[in-house]
Amino acid sequence: ISAIVDAQRRLGLPFLVINPLAALGMIMGTIARLRLKPFDIPDAEVEIVAGPFTEYSGKLLAVIQSTRLLLTSVSVALFVDAFLGGGVLASSTPVLDVAINTAAFIVLCIVTTFMIAAVHTLMPRFRIDQGFLWTLKFAWPLAFSGLALSILLACLGVGC
Repeated sequence: ISAIVDAQRRLGLPFLVINPLAALGMIMGTIARLRLKPFDIPDAEVEIVAGPFTEYSGKLLAVIQSTRLLLTSVSVALFVDAFLGGGVLASSTPVLDVAINTAAFIVLCIVTTFMIAAVHTLMPRFRIDQGFLWTLKFAWPLAFSGLALSILLACLGVGC
């Protein structure tokens, strides 16, 4: 991950600008992996009181919810490192450099989390057939286009 952040720092551009297709594909994959709307088909909290977690309570439910929050934090941090340069900015002194880069990383993580939360709030849930068709029509072509663009950029020596 540090090599990815260093490559973005050397290029002077985040990979979001260089390959926006891959960034969009990762955001969509992150939303699907976190089972947020519109991809929260397995949870179905509207039909069942708390989805598959109805039978759990106490410490086990706390572990499940904590794991979900940890997965959200790690996924957002990975996106920020992979496509937003990890919050690495230039400054004059090493002590100030660490403080500014940490603050920039936290701000980028908060903005990315807000963006994912906005998608979760604004989108309705897909039915199973809608989710499958949407994946075939949009997610797969976007992912393969991002991969092809990355291969093309690597062949051109951009280092993506």
